[in-house]
Amino acid sequence: TARAPATPERSLPFEGTPRRNLIYHVWPVHGSMWGWNLDQLLARIDLFNGKRVVGIVVDDHSEPADAVRTRLDGHGCEIIEVANRKEGESLTFPRLLDAVASTDPNEVTFYAHAKGVKYEPAVPEPVRAWSEALYRTNLDNWPEVQRQLESKALTGSFRMLGRFRTHRNLGDWHYSGTFFWMRNAQVFRNGVPRVHCFYGGVEAWPGMHFSQAETGCLFLDQLRQLPYYPEFWTQLGNPALERWERIRAKLVPPADLLHPRPIDGHAWPRVEQVPEELDWFVGHMLESGACSLLTIGAMHGGVEWHLARRFREAGRDLDITTVDLSPTKEAQAAFADARERFGQRLELVGGNSASNAVRARLAEHYDAVFIDGDHSYRGARSDWLLALSLSPRLVGFHDIADSSWHAQAHCCVSRLWEEIRREYRCKQRITTDWGGIGVVWPTGA
Repeated sequence: TARAPATPERSLPFEGTPRRNLIYHVWPVHGSMWGWNLDQLLARIDLFNGKRVVGIVVDDHSEPADAVRTRLDGHGCEIIEVANRKEGESLTFPRLLDAVASTDPNEVTFYAHAKGVKYEPAVPEPVRAWSEALYRTNLDNWPEVQRQLESKALTGSFRMLGRFRTHRNLGDWHYSGTFFWMRNAQVFRNGVPRVHCFYGGVEAWPGMHFSQAETGCLFLDQLRQLPYYPEFWTQLGNPALERWERIRAKLVPPADLLHPRPIDGHAWPRVEQVPEELDWFVGHMLESGACSLLTIGAMHGGVEWHLARRFREAGRDLDITTVDLSPTKEAQAAFADARERFGQRLELVGGNSASNAVRARLAEHYDAVFIDGDHSYRGARSDWLLALSLSPRLVGFHDIADSSWHAQAHCCVSRLWEEIRREYRCKQRITTDWGGIGVVWPTGA
């Protein structure tokens, strides 16, 4: 098998926040393991700000593909469906690669599959532990993934050296378990590398096209024991996971998010916004002539308090309705203060903005909507569709910045924002590597 020409390790710095694609294979065998795998994936899916492409294989032993589609609904996934055969993952992998193939130096792609489903109805506990470790070590330490991919073509967990009969003795190494990241510019520089269509072909694929020196490892390099057995986990796997957890990069908020700057001299109520960005948004609100506003996500009530203040200073009334999943005492105090101090009407509605009960309490129309609630792609998109149904003049979004901080925090509003920018008249203000406010005019006015 021809291998792409080896290149010495060299730095290939990212030119901005990387675009992170997901390609994933699932065989939804009757039982609970495929659903458990999707739970693991969906808990982390907002790490992926690029394409999300899922290959589904179905047969007489599986649930219908629509069962998988239902679980993925709203997450913005492209679906590839094929009939299952003995070749397994090798059936969907070439099409998944084609879906993300590019030489963009700012693009990376993660591949994984619903692991352990073939053991149904009795999945061994070591296999489940292995599967969980694969999700954790590949997806819960993005800074290390990014660091390695600046000089490596691929990285993943459980790297094992040698040739194996299950791989038809192809390749000098593999990521045991078949979860790995790739740097698109390196992997696709000579086109899409060939995939040999046999069971185990995807696990063998990285080692067939790239040398060990061209690749990295996130967890348990040069593996010599197989993770199929309980002894592996008691003697090696679990202690290694404990060490990995201690040293992995911790999520540290930006300093001006941890300690927000006062706005116009007001340190209370707390406002987790960049002052210049919020001022820019308030300017658009005043210019629009809005008299009513729906905000989704109250936090400490600071945004609403300052909008009430700024509109009163301009001699304008503003009716504000806010939906928050669980309003805090601080938000309630800020709303009460704004009512008394600025003579504005503010209403705080507790509950999920996606629920029919909450939506029944809302007016049929608001002049403006500001979305700063659920920061997942699915949640932000649900709030966007709600906003459109209310026929507003403008809609504002917070946290549209595409940054490594947002990646670690699984904030994926940026993915939705890019979709909206392709279809609507928009403006944005991003001044730091967190936050960012975007304004969209749904009617184009």
